[in-house]
Amino acid sequence: MSEQLPPAGRFVPAPIRSAEIQQIAEAIRAGRSVLIAGVAGIGKTVTLAAALTEAAASGRRTAALTATSAMAVIPLGALMSLIEDDADVATPVERALAVHRGVIDRQLDVLAIDDAHLLDSASAGVVHQLAASGVTIVLAVRSGSRVHDALILLVKDGGALRCELQPLTIDEASRFAQRQLDGEVDAGLVRAVHGRSRGNPLAIGALIRESVARHSVVYSEGIWRLRGFLPMVDELVELMRMPVDRLSSPALDAVELVALADGLPLHVLLDVAEDRAIDEAELAGVLDVSGPGEVRVGHPLIGDAVLAMLPTVRRRTQLVRLIAALERSGDLVHEVAVARWSIELGREIPPARLRELAELVLASDPGTSEFFLRAAIDRGAGPDGAVRLAEVLAHQYRPEDCLSVLDSIDLDALSPKQVLAVQMTRAYLLIMPTQRSDDGLALLDDLREQFGSFPMLEALSSTGLWRSGRPKEAGDIASEVVDHSASPPDAVAHALLTSATLRIYDGDEEGFAEHLPRLEHFTARERASLPEGEDAMLLLAAIAPLYTTLDLARVRQLCAAGYAHELAAGDDGTRAQYAMILGRAALIAGDTDHGVRFLSEAVGARGVWCTSSLPLTRSYLVQALVIAGRQEDAETLGELLAAEPRSRYLYPEAEVALASLLAGRGDLRGAGERAVAAARSVPDGLQGIAAVAWYEGVRYNHPDAPAGFLGVVADMPGPARDAQRSHARAVLARDPRVLESAAGELLAAGLGGYALDAMAGAVRLLKARHSTDATRALERLRFLQAQFPNYNSPLVRELDRPALTARESEIARLASFGNSDREIAAFLSITVRTVETHLFRVYGKLGVRGRAELASVLTGSRQA
Repeated sequence: MSEQLPPAGRFVPAPIRSAEIQQIAEAIRAGRSVLIAGVAGIGKTVTLAAALTEAAASGRRTAALTATSAMAVIPLGALMSLIEDDADVATPVERALAVHRGVIDRQLDVLAIDDAHLLDSASAGVVHQLAASGVTIVLAVRSGSRVHDALILLVKDGGALRCELQPLTIDEASRFAQRQLDGEVDAGLVRAVHGRSRGNPLAIGALIRESVARHSVVYSEGIWRLRGFLPMVDELVELMRMPVDRLSSPALDAVELVALADGLPLHVLLDVAEDRAIDEAELAGVLDVSGPGEVRVGHPLIGDAVLAMLPTVRRRTQLVRLIAALERSGDLVHEVAVARWSIELGREIPPARLRELAELVLASDPGTSEFFLRAAIDRGAGPDGAVRLAEVLAHQYRPEDCLSVLDSIDLDALSPKQVLAVQMTRAYLLIMPTQRSDDGLALLDDLREQFGSFPMLEALSSTGLWRSGRPKEAGDIASEVVDHSASPPDAVAHALLTSATLRIYDGDEEGFAEHLPRLEHFTARERASLPEGEDAMLLLAAIAPLYTTLDLARVRQLCAAGYAHELAAGDDGTRAQYAMILGRAALIAGDTDHGVRFLSEAVGARGVWCTSSLPLTRSYLVQALVIAGRQEDAETLGELLAAEPRSRYLYPEAEVALASLLAGRGDLRGAGERAVAAARSVPDGLQGIAAVAWYEGVRYNHPDAPAGFLGVVADMPGPARDAQRSHARAVLARDPRVLESAAGELLAAGLGGYALDAMAGAVRLLKARHSTDATRALERLRFLQAQFPNYNSPLVRELDRPALTARESEIARLASFGNSDREIAAFLSITVRTVETHLFRVYGKLGVRGRAELASVLTGSRQA
């Protein structure tokens, strides 16, 4: 994982406010005055400057001034720079006339004034007169500030354009952040920054710069991500303090209470604050009382400013008042917050109550659940509390933290039941997040000998067997647990997840659909024992079409909804799983940019499932990078993929990714052989996974792949599978016309990437046969490429490689075997100079730099 700092350059405003800038520039070119309004930091200055630059480029003569409160005490002070040095300006009238002469002498068409709300009366009057005399006036003012009526008349009576700058949308904020960081930005980071800044560009920039400086925002796996929390930024605190500092003491008191609670019911606030104080804070924009019975701080950064100004003793005093008010109101919504504040104040809370609160928030807020469990342990919750904490951490897929807790427990001091709970948690840890399912199964065998068999142990065994590449055994055991009337609900939920997953990876759409109703019931019921269960069930529904019907429209529909939900909820781990599936679907559809974008987002994320699914995510990303033409990045990631531990069921997907690396080097034959070998290694019961590997062999034109693919997808329904079957039959028949038809079917089924590969195969066959249809087929391929401009798979790239002549091919092969130029010359009875000339041409045609690269590239080259 790498980290880097963002570039130090200024923001470029055009991409952020391009529409507004064009609108203002067009008004200026038409001689129409403009009033730009907006809150502090919204971008008035850069928008004004950019519009003036465009206007000046069209030949308008412009001058730009900035008003200040310091110059406002001097009549016409803001306009003094327009007066010639030798002008006689002893009186205000003379200064006004001198300003007019200065504008006329410079032949100014446009006069722009930033912060025009700070102009004194005399300056405002002169500006109004200049507008009346034909000068185009462009003003930037802060919303909510008192603006002189002479300037308001420009809009009211003078027909000036009023442009009110709005906060950036989340999409605009994303582009803004990308320019600031000069790279891809994770959606979670954008959402966090946008929510905190409310779309204010100044705040967005400051938050990003400070977060990078404090390493809260880091660059890893090709994307900028948020690690932890956005920090408070001193410059923003100072900016937001201005309206707060003008509040009376009672109003500030009310604001402090609301900021500490991050929102309060109005009736609770009225219990501890005066009506007038609340009204004052609302009128100042510091409090927002518009919500249904809920009072919040007017802007998140105002809350930051208020909390930063709050001394420790004052904070504790206010917390005591808050707790008392909420307890009097009987408000249960804030009982978790009250407990947290009580812990901060050092108040005693029974460990049992903390355990109750931990279970209450476990499904919705695992972090707070962990906080309460650790507090319970500190207050003497005993081994049971530590075991429960370990279970929670294990289900969050945090192996290091979980092992730390488990290792702190003295097993000799535990009851047999407690020892079993510890070891079951350790087995779960081995099977799921750490990719050591064989070790987990061995531990479960030991527990079975010591404690006997019971449903949850067998349910966990079924998961371990599946991940160890033994799907038949896993399915049988899971079915026994599910069907046994004595199985407790938590064991049934766990076994159902395994059984449903196996149906997906076996390509069994109907089997998965049959499992879904019971899975929904039991995962919703067992939130405490399996907190990730409901999310897992939704993810399974989203990924199912990838391995069954290959219905990409359905995949995108389900994943887009899940992604949006988890982004709003702040669950980066679950969001990463949706991103992984979206990225894979985009790649198959031919959308390489989104494929790389989503998979890059997923591969470096943290949270539930991320460690468990990392090999799969990396496998997908390696293939995406190869297709994007980023071979060097793909090779680097491929080395990590090959070296990292992974569960055996992930082996075929990883091998397919490593095969794509061979294809990227030009070795299409080697890629096909590796993919087919991976397909043959898939055990019975994982036909959906086998289909993925066999189809890669079809794409690489391996002779054995079509029959293998057709065998495993024989019962898989859907237009996409029909199109793939057509592709496989065409490759088997080596019929270019049927291949073209299959490409059309694949395109119609939404598999744009596969359609391009099939069409490339048709062109390759036609060229090999010197068919006159080759040109027509190549044109059709180019038409397809125009629809998917960034899908540049090795199968398509190979067609663009210049053909070697017979002599060049012969010399290249000899050189790739390590023969020297002199040895080749002697073998072929030609001169050394001739060998050198031919090799120079070979290197240029194949895009290699020497003998070392010939061996890997030559296998995929074609002779003339």
